[in-house]
Amino acid sequence: MRLSWASPARVASLLDNWGEIDPSAARNWLEEECIASDGGCFPRVAYSWGRVDRAAAIDYAIANQQRPNFEAATNELVYEFVRSAKEDATRLILLLPPETAKAAVKNIADVTNPR
Repeated sequence: MRLSWASPARVASLLDNWGEIDPSAARNWLEEECIASDGGCFPRVAYSWGRVDRAAAIDYAIANQQRPNFEAATNELVYEFVRSAKEDATRLILLLPPETAKAAVKNIADVTNPR
């Protein structure tokens, strides 16, 4: 499914909610379309997916750490979990490679305490 016809706001809305509405379809689309693009859709889908199926979102994040442009998705997922599911945030951070975990924690600090 190509989304070039849609306005950026409509695409953002779709990506914000798709992972929550239909995680399986969102994941399939990620595998087919998002990965081939610049990866800008990873954070939005990871965020919404994490609201519905935290365990699957964590597994997907851990399995895909080596993908280009995936860091923003990890950061978004960790941030969402810090706000809504502290135990899952801790689990995800402990499963991440050390440098990735440090970057995710720094991102949280930057977002919550802007300079």
